[in-house]
Amino acid sequence: MKRQFRSATLRALMRFALTALLLLITGPIAALPVRVMSRSTMDMQLNRTWNQLQVRGQLRDDNTEAVPGAQINLSIPKWGQLNTQTDQRGRFEFSLNEQQFDELMKVREHHRGVRVPLQLSFAGDHRLGPSSAKQMLDLSKEFLQLHAAISPPRSNVSSPPRILAVLRHGADPVPGQSVSIRVAGSTMKDTTDRNGRVVFQSPSDQSPGVYQAHIKFDGSARYNAAESTRQYTIERHTVILLSVAKTHPDQLSIQVQGQLKGDALPLAGPVAITIHNNEYLLLEADKQGHFEGLVDLTKAAVRWGPRQVEL
Repeated sequence: MKRQFRSATLRALMRFALTALLLLITGPIAALPVRVMSRSTMDMQLNRTWNQLQVRGQLRDDNTEAVPGAQINLSIPKWGQLNTQTDQRGRFEFSLNEQQFDELMKVREHHRGVRVPLQLSFAGDHRLGPSSAKQMLDLSKEFLQLHAAISPPRSNVSSPPRILAVLRHGADPVPGQSVSIRVAGSTMKDTTDRNGRVVFQSPSDQSPGVYQAHIKFDGSARYNAAESTRQYTIERHTVILLSVAKTHPDQLSIQVQGQLKGDALPLAGPVAITIHNNEYLLLEADKQGHFEGLVDLTKAAVRWGPRQVEL
């Protein structure tokens, strides 16, 4: 009895298995949904100025239609990442400000040479496949021009000149950079203003003579060094005291006397007396700066009338 039951059960299982197999072979086959994704393409343009970097581009599908609202990632090795979204025209833009650009310039230390890779990527979505774009950014140092001028180029001890320096990249001023000046053994430093300018006042204790002013920008991670040299002269402030008197109303001669001073101190040296641009007498001022002499007018072209006496 048990053997018959087992045989019946085995036959039933075999019939069930054969029926299931037959249904799989001959029955309807359900089609699984297959998602067909479009390809995406990405454009990339770099625009580098002296203090900024802009990365622009556009995302399109395989029908060259713009893709709005897509997430775009900008990746720079050893620096970091930025994210943005495309606009209605599929366009996007990344702008690095001056501080970010300074940090980017330091990335060169981790790369061979001065070329750094910039990677743009789109991860894809429900209808578009991923895409990417890559360019190498040249981080060579910018060349700056350092212009310098001294005003006035000749001055006296009591009024030393001003030294003006202007730092430019092409026609653009470069603000916020440290510029130094070395003159007469002294060194001064200052930072360029928004116009790229810095003004130094030369030392007030300089003796009379000719001086060289060396203006220098030491450079930075972004800029090459630049320097300029200008010359100026410090002179004594000379004061001349002069008095003129006729010795006699009928005589063609005049008495001149006076004193020379340089920076309020007596000044010795030769003194030329001229009348109407003609030199009539050469005197010598003593150690106290005093001079005195008699001018003979008998040889004058015009003996009578007013005279202009000059030293």
